[in-house]
Amino acid sequence: MNLNRPLQLRILQTLKESYPEHSAIFNQRFGSDPDFIPNLHYLKGHGLVTGIEAKTHTSAGQLVNVRITETGLDFLEEDGGIGSILHTVTVRLDADQLRQILVAKVQALSIPEEKKASALEKIRNLPTEFLNNLIMRVIDKGIDRFPELLMDFLQSGSSGSPGGIPPGIVV
Repeated sequence: MNLNRPLQLRILQTLKESYPEHSAIFNQRFGSDPDFIPNLHYLKGHGLVTGIEAKTHTSAGQLVNVRITETGLDFLEEDGGIGSILHTVTVRLDADQLRQILVAKVQALSIPEEKKASALEKIRNLPTEFLNNLIMRVIDKGIDRFPELLMDFLQSGSSGSPGGIPPGIVV
Protein backbone atom coordinates (compact mmCIF):
# COMPACT_ATOMS: atom_id res chain seq x y z
CA MET A 1 0.00 0.00 0.00
CA ASN A 2 1.28 3.41 -0.94
CA LEU A 3 0.10 6.51 0.95
CA ASN A 4 -0.52 8.86 -1.94
CA ARG A 5 -1.01 12.43 -0.73
CA PRO A 6 -1.90 13.91 -4.15
CA LEU A 7 -4.51 11.19 -4.63
CA GLN A 8 -5.91 11.80 -1.13
CA LEU A 9 -6.21 15.50 -1.89
CA ARG A 10 -8.00 14.81 -5.20
CA ILE A 11 -10.39 12.43 -3.41
CA LEU A 12 -11.25 15.05 -0.79
CA GLN A 13 -11.63 17.86 -3.33
CA THR A 14 -13.90 15.70 -5.50
CA LEU A 15 -16.07 14.83 -2.52
CA LYS A 16 -16.19 18.49 -1.48
CA GLU A 17 -17.85 19.32 -4.83
CA SER A 18 -20.85 17.12 -4.01
CA TYR A 19 -21.08 17.86 -0.27
CA PRO A 20 -23.34 17.13 1.64
CA GLU A 21 -24.31 14.31 -0.72
CA HIS A 22 -22.13 11.46 -1.92
CA SER A 23 -20.90 11.39 -5.51
CA ALA A 24 -22.67 8.81 -7.67
CA ILE A 25 -19.69 8.47 -10.05
CA PHE A 26 -17.02 8.72 -7.38
CA ASN A 27 -15.81 5.10 -7.42
CA GLN A 28 -15.70 5.00 -11.23
CA ARG A 29 -13.59 8.17 -11.31
CA PHE A 30 -10.85 6.77 -9.08
CA GLY A 31 -11.41 3.01 -9.23
CA SER A 32 -8.65 2.28 -11.75
CA ASP A 33 -5.93 3.64 -9.42
CA PRO A 34 -4.44 0.74 -7.40
CA ASP A 35 -3.85 3.10 -4.46
CA PHE A 36 -7.47 4.29 -4.42
CA ILE A 37 -9.10 1.82 -2.01
CA PRO A 38 -6.29 1.77 0.58
CA ASN A 39 -6.05 5.57 0.58
CA LEU A 40 -9.81 5.91 0.84
CA HIS A 41 -9.81 3.62 3.89
CA TYR A 42 -6.92 5.66 5.30
CA LEU A 43 -8.98 8.87 4.95
CA LYS A 44 -11.97 7.12 6.54
CA GLY A 45 -9.78 5.96 9.42
CA HIS A 46 -8.88 9.57 10.13
CA GLY A 47 -12.52 10.67 10.00
CA LEU A 48 -12.14 12.74 6.84
CA VAL A 49 -14.65 10.65 4.85
CA THR A 50 -17.49 8.25 5.59
CA GLY A 51 -18.75 5.33 3.58
CA ILE A 52 -20.29 1.88 3.74
CA GLU A 53 -18.04 -1.08 3.07
CA ALA A 54 -19.33 -3.23 0.22
CA LYS A 55 -18.18 -6.82 0.41
CA THR A 56 -18.86 -8.78 -2.74
CA HIS A 57 -16.80 -11.39 -4.53
CA THR A 58 -15.40 -8.68 -6.85
CA SER A 59 -15.10 -5.58 -4.62
CA ALA A 60 -13.76 -6.58 -1.22
CA GLY A 61 -13.09 -3.55 0.91
CA GLN A 62 -14.61 -1.03 -1.48
CA LEU A 63 -16.50 1.85 0.14
CA VAL A 64 -19.81 3.02 -1.30
CA ASN A 65 -21.89 6.11 -0.58
CA VAL A 66 -18.65 7.91 0.27
CA ARG A 67 -18.94 11.51 1.37
CA ILE A 68 -16.58 14.03 2.93
CA THR A 69 -17.09 14.82 6.61
CA GLU A 70 -17.02 18.24 8.22
CA THR A 71 -13.55 17.36 9.51
CA GLY A 72 -12.51 16.64 5.92
CA LEU A 73 -13.87 20.00 4.78
CA ASP A 74 -12.01 21.77 7.59
CA PHE A 75 -8.84 19.90 6.59
CA LEU A 76 -9.09 21.40 3.09
CA GLU A 77 -9.49 24.96 4.40
CA GLU A 78 -6.30 26.97 4.76
CA ASP A 79 -7.44 28.39 8.10
CA GLY A 80 -8.46 25.00 9.49
CA GLY A 81 -12.17 25.80 9.16
CA ILE A 82 -14.62 25.98 12.03
CA GLY A 83 -12.86 23.06 13.71
CA SER A 84 -9.85 25.24 14.48
CA ILE A 85 -12.11 27.83 16.10
CA LEU A 86 -14.02 25.25 18.12
CA HIS A 87 -10.81 23.61 19.35
CA THR A 88 -9.16 26.83 20.53
CA VAL A 89 -7.99 26.61 24.13
CA THR A 90 -8.50 29.63 26.33
CA VAL A 91 -6.55 29.86 29.57
CA ARG A 92 -8.01 32.00 32.32
CA LEU A 93 -6.50 32.75 35.69
CA ASP A 94 -8.62 34.48 38.25
CA ALA A 95 -7.08 36.42 41.16
CA ASP A 96 -7.46 33.51 43.60
CA GLN A 97 -5.73 31.06 41.26
CA LEU A 98 -2.86 33.48 40.73
CA ARG A 99 -2.57 33.96 44.50
CA GLN A 100 -2.37 30.18 44.94
CA ILE A 101 0.44 29.96 42.38
CA LEU A 102 2.35 32.77 44.08
CA VAL A 103 1.84 31.21 47.53
CA ALA A 104 3.17 27.86 46.29
CA LYS A 105 6.24 29.55 44.78
CA VAL A 106 6.98 31.47 48.00
CA GLN A 107 6.53 28.34 50.11
CA ALA A 108 9.09 26.56 47.92
CA LEU A 109 11.71 29.28 48.48
CA SER A 110 14.69 28.65 50.76
CA ILE A 111 14.29 31.76 52.89
CA PRO A 112 13.77 32.24 56.64
CA GLU A 113 10.26 31.36 57.84
CA GLU A 114 9.54 34.91 59.09
CA LYS A 115 10.25 36.32 55.62
CA LYS A 116 8.02 33.64 54.07
CA ALA A 117 5.19 34.45 56.48
CA SER A 118 5.49 38.16 55.66
CA ALA A 119 5.51 37.54 51.91
CA LEU A 120 2.56 35.14 52.14
CA GLU A 121 0.54 37.69 54.13
CA LYS A 122 1.25 40.37 51.51
CA ILE A 123 0.26 38.03 48.68
CA ARG A 124 -3.04 37.16 50.36
CA ASN A 125 -3.89 40.87 50.65
CA LEU A 126 -2.88 41.98 47.15
CA PRO A 127 -5.67 43.78 45.29
CA THR A 128 -6.93 42.17 42.08
CA GLU A 129 -5.75 45.13 39.98
CA PHE A 130 -2.19 44.65 41.24
CA LEU A 131 -2.36 40.94 40.37
CA ASN A 132 -3.61 41.77 36.86
CA ASN A 133 -0.69 44.16 36.34
CA LEU A 134 1.73 41.59 37.76
CA ILE A 135 0.60 38.83 35.41
CA MET A 136 0.87 41.17 32.40
CA ARG A 137 4.45 42.05 33.42
CA VAL A 138 5.31 38.36 33.84
CA ILE A 139 3.87 37.57 30.39
CA ASP A 140 5.85 40.47 28.85
CA LYS A 141 9.08 39.26 30.47
CA GLY A 142 8.36 35.67 29.38
CA ILE A 143 7.73 36.71 25.78
CA ASP A 144 10.95 38.74 25.76
CA ARG A 145 12.86 35.67 26.99
CA PHE A 146 10.91 33.09 24.96
CA PRO A 147 13.72 31.97 22.61
CA GLU A 148 16.08 31.46 25.56
CA LEU A 149 13.42 29.70 27.65
CA LEU A 150 12.45 27.44 24.74
CA MET A 151 16.04 26.34 24.15
CA ASP A 152 16.54 25.73 27.90
CA PHE A 153 13.36 23.64 27.98
CA LEU A 154 14.29 21.61 24.91
CA GLN A 155 17.82 20.94 26.16
CA SER A 156 16.82 20.09 29.74
CA GLY A 157 14.38 17.28 28.91
CA SER A 158 15.29 13.76 28.00
CA SER A 159 13.94 12.31 24.77
CA GLY A 160 10.41 11.02 25.18
CA SER A 161 9.90 12.26 28.71
CA PRO A 162 6.62 14.04 29.49
CA GLY A 163 8.28 17.42 30.00
CA GLY A 164 11.18 16.95 27.63
CA ILE A 165 11.89 16.71 23.96
CA PRO A 166 9.40 14.67 21.90
CA PRO A 167 10.91 11.65 20.13
CA GLY A 168 12.43 12.46 16.75
CA ILE A 169 13.25 16.11 17.55
CA VAL A 170 16.92 17.06 17.18
CA VAL A 171 18.18 20.18 18.93
